[in-house]
Amino acid sequence: MAVESVDNAKVLEFLLALKKALGTTRQIIVAIVDEINDDDTFDCTPIGGSAKYLSVQTKLEQTEKNAFYIVPEKGSYVLLASAITDEQQAFLLYASNPLKIVWISPKIEFKASSNGTVEVNADKVVFNKGANGGLVVADSLASFFNDFIANYNAHTHASSGAPVAIPLRNVVASQFENSKIKH
Repeated sequence: MAVESVDNAKVLEFLLALKKALGTTRQIIVAIVDEINDDDTFDCTPIGGSAKYLSVQTKLEQTEKNAFYIVPEKGSYVLLASAITDEQQAFLLYASNPLKIVWISPKIEFKASSNGTVEVNADKVVFNKGANGGLVVADSLASFFNDFIANYNAHTHASSGAPVAIPLRNVVASQFENSKIKH
C-alpha cells in the first residue's frame, strides 16, 4: 500500500481554520517542527513568528508501562495546545507527518516508524487471523535438516555396504527465513 504525500499547504490551511474554530478557551498554536529531542519531545516555531516552544510534550500521560504518543517528523506542521498553568508549555494535538507512533501497555509495546519499520513486543502476535499457522523458527528448522542430512550421508546400504552416491549438503537458517520479519 503506497503512502500518499502530504500537501503541506492544505494541512496548514486546515490547521489555521481549526485553530480559529476552536476559539480562545485555550491557546491553540500552529507551528513547524524544528528539532526532535532524544526524549521524544520536540522544539518548534509557531506560524506567525511568536517565541519558539521548547520540549513540547508528545506524551500527555505516561508511566513506564502505559503510554501512547506520536512524534512528528522535523519540518512537519503540528497543532499544539498550551498548558493551562503555563502558556510556554505545550502538548501535541496533531502532526502532519508522524516520525513514529508508540503504544506501550503492561503487556504490549508497539512502535511504527516512518522508515517502514514496525516493532511489536508481545507474548503473542497473530498475522492474518493465524490462518497460516506459526512462524518458522529458522535456526531450529536448519538444525533439524542438518541432523537429517548427517544421518543420511552417514548411512550405508546393507546389501553392498556402499556409502551414499551423492551426499546432501548442510543448510543454513537464512534459506528458510524472511529477513523482514524477526521474532
